[in-house]
Amino acid sequence: MADHDSSSNVEKSSGLKRAASVCTKVTSMSSLISDVLMLIFEHATSMPARIAHGETAVDALKYSQVCKRWRTLAIAKPSLWASIDWGGASVKEPTDERFIVLWDLYLSRSKQAPFSAKLFLDGRSDSVQTRQHLLDSIFSEQHRLQSLIVVASKEAIPGGKSYLLDSAPKLQNLDLDIWNNEFLPVLSNASVTVDLSGMRSLRNIYLNGDVSVMHELYTLDSLRASMLHIIGAGTPQTITMSTSYLFAFLRSAPRITNAEYTINDADIALPTAKHLVMSDLQKLVIRLNTGSFEALDSLLRNLDLPSLDTFELEFSIETVQTWRWRNASALKTLRSLTLRCLVTSNSGPVIDGPEGIRSLLQCTPALQELQIYSNCISSRTLSILSARAPGSIRCEICPALESLRLIRHVATNAVPGIAPQEIIDLISSRWREPQENVQIGGVDYQPSLKYVYLQLKMPGLLNLSDTEPIRSFRKCGLNFKMDMNLSTH
Repeated sequence: MADHDSSSNVEKSSGLKRAASVCTKVTSMSSLISDVLMLIFEHATSMPARIAHGETAVDALKYSQVCKRWRTLAIAKPSLWASIDWGGASVKEPTDERFIVLWDLYLSRSKQAPFSAKLFLDGRSDSVQTRQHLLDSIFSEQHRLQSLIVVASKEAIPGGKSYLLDSAPKLQNLDLDIWNNEFLPVLSNASVTVDLSGMRSLRNIYLNGDVSVMHELYTLDSLRASMLHIIGAGTPQTITMSTSYLFAFLRSAPRITNAEYTINDADIALPTAKHLVMSDLQKLVIRLNTGSFEALDSLLRNLDLPSLDTFELEFSIETVQTWRWRNASALKTLRSLTLRCLVTSNSGPVIDGPEGIRSLLQCTPALQELQIYSNCISSRTLSILSARAPGSIRCEICPALESLRLIRHVATNAVPGIAPQEIIDLISSRWREPQENVQIGGVDYQPSLKYVYLQLKMPGLLNLSDTEPIRSFRKCGLNFKMDMNLSTH
């Protein structure tokens, strides 16, 4: 009995010590001055609140429920509540009224603080009423938006409504990705119309799909990155993505560093009295949906791009490829070029006409990396790349080239075959022993292929990795890969 009492006393003593420890910690946290507690809150809520079935994380609310003092401090700091993510691609379960209550609570407690919101709407997880409530509440608070991301299908926009974003002077990041499941141009009013004229703080803009832009353009000095893939046909009030509009957009954003655009109306840009100097532009991506290279050439005629490092050009079978580039000297600083020709397996060769690709590559003397994706890569493509300047050991086209990728996605007999010797000749023309130097622009340089990747999907073509002289080149450092898979993807 005495032993039992002794054991009981020990347990009570141990329990009292644990309780005292907990009380000490609580007292310690409670004794923190408000400024320190607020720093803790700000750090703990640095990630946006997330409202999604099975993935909800609302830290500001959690801390506000610890005690009266914490609640007072948390509610007194609107910025703790000013960033929310709704839904996500992995969320399949439907939401209910509790989620809307959470959304409204955060929106209310953020008061007039600069606000950031991300909405993922697919029309399956959320009811029509929920989606409309979310969008209505965001666009009614656009005057304090700092960042807005909306990812949705056009069908998820409730009742075919059209929203106008025209009063967002604090907006720094805008990302609207509203896809059309039918992959067709939308002729009706776009789901969202954007007026850029008042967005003087905008740094990044990404517009894709069923979005339209108002005609008015003012200087966007703060803009650094833009991506405009707009499928709408345009109205008297909104733009069509044309070559001329692209030039006007670039002129309004003189400090942009990365730019990506789809051209749906390949008109000819009129010549200007002086070049538009885009000193900060480092990467340019253009998808030419219609028209010809002449339209793009007319754009380059008006540009000076002294810092351009990367250029990606994607064009379709409808695009005329026989144009001789006359103004591509704007690409003289280019180090990386990607050409994507979207053609069917039954199409004839279009990417490597006698003047098309040759005249383009002749304007890129600094090019180090070349990637061509086309089902029409042929012997002519290889001969253009391997041609040497008269009386010189260096290649006539892209003498500084170090990396080459030639990829055909479809095995086809519609394009003349490529003989193994033609591949060997191409690589031999560009391989240099480590001690060999040539002069480019008066400067000693050691140009040599370092990386070659071929995926030509041609029946009967052998893997040349162990064929001389390629095997010897590989021993000396050439990274050569040849994908022999003929299956289509």
